[in-house]
Amino acid sequence: MVKEKISCFLTGGYSEAGYMQQFLMKINPQYQYMQKLPNKTIKKRGVVKQISDEYSGLTGDALIDKICELLEREKVRDEVLESRAILIEDDTDNRFTGLNADELLQKEAMVRAKICNLLGREIPVLFLYACPEIESWFIADWENGFGGLLSDKTRMRSLSPETRQYCNIRIHQAINHNVLGGEENPERFAEHIPYQKISDRIKREIEQFSKAPRTDNPNISFEMETEITNSREVYYSKRSDGGMMLKRLNPDAVASVCDEYFRKNFQDLKNLA
Repeated sequence: MVKEKISCFLTGGYSEAGYMQQFLMKINPQYQYMQKLPNKTIKKRGVVKQISDEYSGLTGDALIDKICELLEREKVRDEVLESRAILIEDDTDNRFTGLNADELLQKEAMVRAKICNLLGREIPVLFLYACPEIESWFIADWENGFGGLLSDKTRMRSLSPETRQYCNIRIHQAINHNVLGGEENPERFAEHIPYQKISDRIKREIEQFSKAPRTDNPNISFEMETEITNSREVYYSKRSDGGMMLKRLNPDAVASVCDEYFRKNFQDLKNLA
């Protein structure tokens, strides 16, 4: 049976460009997800290539403008018109802070109208928000996100199982306390003033831990401390780690925690018949 297609326009990041289609399949497997933007970065044998400069970093209004520009090309427009729906995935950063639900719906309605006008007919336009960035999903489903990364014996091959477990627990605690401030839903990080990128905060938190694992636990053994500080693997790279975490994520687990933006988007896609 040939599956209907959903045309996907994604924010221009490496995490999304490589494995977003596999993630979407877990939400609603009855469709084939066609990535129209950005260019795919994972090729045969797992080789990673660059995102085109034309698409790199696209988000917000710039992403919508690029989608509209592509839809003015006859080949892209014809391909999209064969789809069951369009899906737009984007980081929110702090763009929606202060907006109520009705105001957000109005913004989405304007984007739908603009796209349908370019296509010449009505077509479902779905949204999928990573608020404030995709790292909120990696925190929400810790077991498959950051926890899976820190426990991975290949990715963290220089560390013993005990040390990997220790890093997992302590970094989880540090992110919850120092980055999220004890907030259960990481989407609310977008409300912090002044706004900082959550990905940068997480990178710094993991880097600080790797240099001084004794800071919050003076009882750590000298051997474990040395193992961590000598390792080159206790770090986070959005480019090299994000895609692999996204590939493992359980969207149901993300939806159970990220209840302000992701959960509604998740249900809209899941219920698309």
